[in-house]
Amino acid sequence: MPPMPTPHPATREPSRRFSTRHMLMLALALEILIAGSVNADRYRRPGVTVNTPAVDGHVIT
Repeated sequence: MPPMPTPHPATREPSRRFSTRHMLMLALALEILIAGSVNADRYRRPGVTVNTPAVDGHVIT
């Protein structure tokens, strides 16, 4: 009698394309990186500006 084949569990092949959720997460990550790099060049003095004086670099807090 020939040997019995071993049964393989039913497995689904992994999908090779991006799902909508993954595309949205990737777009959000890209947006955060772009917004962060744009805002990284700006220097903001600490404090809340109440009145902007005529001289640049001076802040009244």
